[in-house]
Amino acid sequence: MRAADLLLHAGGFGVVLLDLCEASTRILNRIPLSYWYRFRRAVEHTPTILLVCGDVCSQAKASCRMGLELKHKESHWSGKVPFLRLEGLETVATLRKPVSKRPEVVFLSSVA
Repeated sequence: MRAADLLLHAGGFGVVLLDLCEASTRILNRIPLSYWYRFRRAVEHTPTILLVCGDVCSQAKASCRMGLELKHKESHWSGKVPFLRLEGLETVATLRKPVSKRPEVVFLSSVA
């Protein structure tokens, strides 16, 4: 959290990724709400994007401008075991915030 704060306030970064995927819910709930608003203020009038990745981060939702939920649909592999090569991924992206009457669903596909 401290490193993300320093990067956001230093400026000059296009994207700052805060990876909270493996943090437990207990740890995430200990993050003060003021941190999320501080991060939002730091990037508000800049071209910087703060990308927070995590399974559940309910506190960050309150201060985020856009929420996007990604769900893995299918993986495409080529070759034979043990020499498999990832050819592409299919992902379903659902816009969660700004809240609309019905969520927009977009199918993302990257298959070579």
